[in-house]
Parts: sequence; structure tokens; C-alpha cells
Amino acid sequence: MVFALAAAWVYAPVWQAGPTSHVPVRPGGAAGMERATRADVIFEAWLVSRHAKTIPTRPHRIFHTEHCAPADRTLALGIPMITLGFLAIPAWWISGDPILTYNVVLVLLSLIGAAAMYALVVAWTGVPAAGMAAGLLYAFHPIRLTDITHPSVWDSTWIVFALLFAERLFARGRWRDAFGLVGATVLQIGASFYTLLAATFATPPFLVWLLWRDRLRNVSAAQVVFVLVSVVLAAAFLLGPYLFVETGLTDDGLHRVLHYYVRPGHLKPGGWLFPGWILLALAGFALAARRDWIFARLRGDPRWALLLGGVFAFAIAIGGNAKPLPNLHAFFASFLPGLDAVRVVLRVYAGPHLVLALLAGLGAAALVRLSGRARHVVGALLVVACGLQVLAAPFAGSHRYRFVIEEIEIDGKEIAFFEKLAQLGNEGPLLEVPIDQTAYHLWVGPPRILMTLFHGRRTSACFGSYTVPGREALQEHVLALPDPDAIAAIVAQGFTTVLLRHETSRPAAYRLLGRLGEAAESGQPGIRHLHSTRTHTAFALSA
Repeated sequence: MVFALAAAWVYAPVWQAGPTSHVPVRPGGAAGMERATRADVIFEAWLVSRHAKTIPTRPHRIFHTEHCAPADRTLALGIPMITLGFLAIPAWWISGDPILTYNVVLVLLSLIGAAAMYALVVAWTGVPAAGMAAGLLYAFHPIRLTDITHPSVWDSTWIVFALLFAERLFARGRWRDAFGLVGATVLQIGASFYTLLAATFATPPFLVWLLWRDRLRNVSAAQVVFVLVSVVLAAAFLLGPYLFVETGLTDDGLHRVLHYYVRPGHLKPGGWLFPGWILLALAGFALAARRDWIFARLRGDPRWALLLGGVFAFAIAIGGNAKPLPNLHAFFASFLPGLDAVRVVLRVYAGPHLVLALLAGLGAAALVRLSGRARHVVGALLVVACGLQVLAAPFAGSHRYRFVIEEIEIDGKEIAFFEKLAQLGNEGPLLEVPIDQTAYHLWVGPPRILMTLFHGRRTSACFGSYTVPGREALQEHVLALPDPDAIAAIVAQGFTTVLLRHETSRPAAYRLLGRLGEAAESGQPGIRHLHSTRTHTAFALSA
């Protein structure tokens, strides 16, 4: 109930505005950034629902998304967000509404994250109040909520579950814990590169501690093989297509020249990544407390292993901003393939935040246990204080999260237009013009991609940081329409239909509409007018 109340407080503005038409986004500042932020959230709402639709019915097609036609395996152009899609399956199948599905997933992500941290802290300490405090500090902290536009890049929930199941597996050797560890690891791989990197750099010291404590005495060889093989196969399936990106899906592979690291200003009181005084005090007390004050159900003491992992991940996240210390991200990127593709490296800070929240939970458990008869009162006060820090009170030094509620309209008339095309027997990939890579294209692309949920066809509309090869040539063919050679070249790429939207203010689009209309009316082979409304016109193309 504590976590449900926190979620209701955080997401109430969205649900009051209308969860089928409004979404929370991070304030963008300049007008251009606000439009870009809106485009991001439309694309993510589409991708989450698209995965929810695809995973139960055609899981083998998960990477073959509908956008950026005719390129293949186009999910690899961005963050996978497969885990969010998995969580979205019930909401999508009940509602069929991408905006409502996305909003439900945001709430679920916060609730599951809080529950995961609660389960881990209580499993180790036996103090429920400490689990509640840690769950609030972890799942509802402004570090995670501020960048609500990109929820998957801060989704480290599955690392928490992996810590829980890994410790249980090493301690008890149960198969159900082996399955839990595999499931948590796979879900983390499918969530985001950023949190996968956070796990990669933050968890090895904990694994070493487990090996030192138990030396695989309780784990069978079959369980070890099962975990390793399952994770490797899952990684090959979920990350393998990104190797395809390096070998031809984009013009320049996934390489980045500019990287964004944690800046010192982020870590000052009031800064976005400042943990807050209450969280820091509890985490510090956890490191200073005696072991028997904290761990009632855990053999050994993993505190310093956890801290070491958090420090290591922090060193990656701060990169070259920790001078005169070396840039560890650049060092590892020099020989680890794909690491230089991570642009906003500061998001690896999800690892240190997870460690600090866990340590804060351990510190809260020590305080409750030391309170004797007043433990229930102290526990309740700790939960209230942690809730106030992350949700309301600036006195704790935390950055105050703030949402902008954006309206995302799904045009019923546009859906009806595509239904009419289907009734006319028109199917196959859509060439939606204009297709150039200007800012205009980046802003209009996501709404066009969102419509694929309703018409189910591939579209030339593209969105993301990478450009697929051949777009300039395709643009030249579009500008040459209705030239027969241009039609033949476009049809050769698989497109069956040219779609123009009348709302565009670009003169070239209006001139193209006039030329295509004249060619179709004159009976030119290879082009036929299909259907027009006040806002849309479609032409069928054939060889």
C-alpha cells in the first residue's frame, strides 16, 4: 500500500489529464528540445505496445520492426525496450490503446522496482520497514523519475532481482533460484544498454564475494551450466542483431564521437544526481554499523563488495570529468566492442544509485533493530522521511522531479483512411513523404510510426540517432516521381504505396502531389490513385 500510494502521488497528474491521451515527459527547455522530447515519447509508446503485440504472437519478429523500411532488423537502430514490452502485454491485450498501455507500464515499472528492493532488503535483514524505505529511495527517487521520457534507460530493477536470486542460489542451490537468476538477467539485457552496463560494472565484486563465501559448495554443475548457457543464448538473441548494425544497417555503424558523462554539478545538493541527505546518511550508517545490527538472514557481509561495485560503475559514468583520474569509459571502449556506442554514459549512474539505495535500506534496518521497543515508531518515521525526500521535500537536498503532461492524439480519421486502403485491397510497405533527414522529418516520423499499430504495414518513416543507408537515393527517386524509372526503383525496394499528408507546409510535397495526381489521371502505367480525403492521398505503385 505504501508503494501504491507513492505511485498514485507521482502519476496522478497523468491519470487526471487522461491516461489514453496524455503522457508525462521531462521538461525540454528550448522549443526544439520540447518537440524532440515529445517525439521520443511517442516513439517509445509505439515501441512498447508494438513489443506487447509481437512477443506473444511472433517473437521471432521482435527485431523486424515496421519502421525504416526497407531496412531489416531495424529495432537495432535504438534501445531495445523489450522488457517494457513484456510488461505491457496484459495492458495492450486488454485495451489495444498504446497511450494507456505506456502509462500502465510506467506505473508497473515503479511498483515492481520498489517491490524488488523491498524483497531484497527484507530477505537480508528481516526488517519490513527498512525494505519500504529502500523501495521508496530506489524506485521513486528523482534520479529515476526526472528522465521519465526515457524510463527504460534507468530500469535497473532486474539487477536487484538478480542480486536476490544469485545470493539464494549460492546459499541454497535451488533450481527455482537458478531460473529466477536467468529470468532477471535476461530481462535486464532486454531493458537497456545503459543499465546492462551498470550491471556489468557494478555486480562483479558481489559475484566474487559470493564465490569467496560459498565456493560453489551448494551449486551443482548442471545449475552453473544452465545459468551460463541460458544467459549466453539470450544475449546472443537480444544483442546479436546489433552486430548487424555494425556491418551494414547504418552508414557509420554505432560509433559515437561525443559522449556525455556525469558532471560535478549533477552531484551537488539540488543537482539531478544528488542522492539526498537522508539516503546518504542511511547508507553511511550501514557502512559504519556492526554486521549483527543489520543482517538477520544473510551469511557473511556483502556491504564492501556492493560499495566497490558502485564506485566502479560511478567511475565509468563520470568518465573524463574526474580529472586528473583517467577516463575509464574511454579505456574500456578502446577494446570492448560496442561500448563506444553508448552516448549518454552518465546513465550508468543507475548502478551507483541502486547500490546507495540498497545500503540505505541496510542502514535503516540497523536503526530499527537498535531502537528496541520503539522500533515500530522508528520504522514508520523512516518510511515517512524517505517518502518525503523522494516525493516532496526539498530539505533533503534532492532534486525535485517535475513532469510536463503532453497530449498525444491518435487520429481516428487517419485510422479510417488506412482501413479504406485495406478494403481496396491495398497492402505492403508505405512510402510516406517527405522522407528527408531534417528536423522536420524527426518530428513527424514518430506519429507516422505509431500508426503502424493500427494498419500493420511497414513504413518508410524513420526515427532515431542513426541513418540507414540508401535514404538519400530514395529521396532522389521521390523527387523524380512520377518518372517511370523512379517508380521502378521505388517498387524494387518493396514499396507498394505512396502516401502524402496534406497538412505539410513544404512546397515540394504539394508539387509532388500535383504531379502524381496528373500522372494517375492521364493513365500513366505504374501509378494509380487509390483514395483521397481532406488530409491524405494515396497512390498505388507497380512495376
